[in-house]
Amino acid sequence: AAPIQYSILSGDDKTGVTIMKMDEGLDTGPMISTAEIPITPETTSRSLFQEMTEVGADLLLRTLPGYLNGDLPPVAQPDEGVTLAPKIKKEEGRLDWNDDAAALERKVRAFDPAPGTYFEWNGARVKVLAAAVKEPQAAFGEGDRGRVVDEELGITCSQGVFYPLRLQKAGGKPLQTADFLRGFPVPVGTLLDDPPAAA
Repeated sequence: AAPIQYSILSGDDKTGVTIMKMDEGLDTGPMISTAEIPITPETTSRSLFQEMTEVGADLLLRTLPGYLNGDLPPVAQPDEGVTLAPKIKKEEGRLDWNDDAAALERKVRAFDPAPGTYFEWNGARVKVLAAAVKEPQAAFGEGDRGRVVDEELGITCSQGVFYPLRLQKAGGKPLQTADFLRGFPVPVGTLLDDPPAAA
């Protein structure tokens, strides 16, 4: 399961940790205490995991005394609002320019550090380690999705323009976009490889 990744992918503005009693179901036991954690436009799965670890440890220490002396009786979880967060496959990290740019930017943050996001061009797999989104300066047709529109490596999507900010080729080190393009130029007008059709 990948609840941390899916909270970012879904565009949620908050998540949290829960101290609960175990039962026979999957995370269905009664709740003892909870703590909310905000998800910001800078939050990655890497940073969220670290924050949840710290918040969870602190919450557990604050919860145990009250639970053990009977002041915090467990409360049943509500039946509504239950969602699944299935395991993420490595191939899901490929960026699909038919998605909107904001969703791709969230994917970059959600899949950091694993499984990572990437696109392929000119025989090379290029990892995208950070990204931003801008509104297009001109109208683009459906056939232009995945096209590089400026010298900052802006890439058109179904909505918005996706801007990789930090990239890495296989065997190379992470580089800011300008430095990356000096060694691996991607000309304006390039139509990046479309993701393969689903089987």
